[in-house]
Amino acid sequence: MTVVCSSGGARTGDMGASGAGGSSTGTGGRAGRAGGGGGLGGADAGGGAGVGGVADEGGVPGASDGGGGAGLGGVASVSGAPGAGGGGGPEVGGDSAGAGGAADEGRGPGAGAAAGRGGGGTGPQTAQVAEAEPNNGPTLAGLQDLGTFDVSKTIVLTGKLSTGGNDGAMYTGDYDGFVFTVAAAGGTLALNADWAGAADVDLVFYNANDANNLTPVFAEGATVKPIQTNGPAPAGKFAFVLFSKDLPADWTVTLTYTKPVPTTDGSCTSPLQESATGGCEFTPITPANGASVVLPVEIGFSSCGCETPVKVFVYGNPPTSQNSFYIEKIRGSAPLCSWTGRTSITQEDLTQFGITSDNGLYHWQIQSWHGSLGPARTFTLAPTVCK
Repeated sequence: MTVVCSSGGARTGDMGASGAGGSSTGTGGRAGRAGGGGGLGGADAGGGAGVGGVADEGGVPGASDGGGGAGLGGVASVSGAPGAGGGGGPEVGGDSAGAGGAADEGRGPGAGAAAGRGGGGTGPQTAQVAEAEPNNGPTLAGLQDLGTFDVSKTIVLTGKLSTGGNDGAMYTGDYDGFVFTVAAAGGTLALNADWAGAADVDLVFYNANDANNLTPVFAEGATVKPIQTNGPAPAGKFAFVLFSKDLPADWTVTLTYTKPVPTTDGSCTSPLQESATGGCEFTPITPANGASVVLPVEIGFSSCGCETPVKVFVYGNPPTSQNSFYIEKIRGSAPLCSWTGRTSITQEDLTQFGITSDNGLYHWQIQSWHGSLGPARTFTLAPTVCK
């Protein structure tokens, strides 16, 4: 099979097995796609050059982010001031790399091999942080700084309130205070404070953008255990302080920050129109319309009554002929009305053919040999989502 850019460029060969490559109807072969490590990196490993491309390679690496924390307090009354806390939880991440399938397409005219991209990703960051005295204030400079939350992460803090006490007007024991900065609005924050023993521990959470006038936005002064809150996390500086009304207490605070997810201004509905003619029908299978994908991603469809080769068109936005490329697929010996086609697109494809998007949306659509067009579908590149 041949892949041709609408403006005249050609796509290099698709995944080939190491050595001679898999069977293919084309002469160009892309090197095999090697699976990369997950966790913090993801490795790109070169596959072996192939004479023919081994086609239908897919696989969807996972994307992930989990989240960090919030809070501060100074000296406060037992009642404090109610307000909004933080919220959110980590997304689950994973990684997988696609494996080559049976070939039914050739990728030409390129005869060279490209390096395979391993699956990989950045998982949720979790940090264990111990309390560092002195962190009693009374100003922000006297609190323990947890840094800036600009990626999703979880921080597990541990420490000890060495003394407790309250004289009816203020806390008289040990204070443990922390300050941090949220880089961008739109994320969420969750806080969970727990402790050992029967102490009556309280917590006050502050907006600390004005260092001289801390504003309580959440306070828990009752006998609740554990103390929990969650909600939106606006940009800015925040702080929280732990107190005990009576007994010493070993405590653990878990802060989970989830960064904002970019959202496009574009609709998930593609402007490309379906045109079923001559008894040819295409049914898109994957990715689902409006999916937020991680490249490489498999494109799958079924057809009935459609003569091949068919063209799998991939568009940027706006979806014009100049902002697109296509991959040809051949039915081979499969029955005319029970044929399922699969291929994959990679970041290298988008780069090679100069595919761009002015709003984060991309589109795909199948065209038969006689010009029949199947339903168009949109997708975005994770973590961006469409409306």
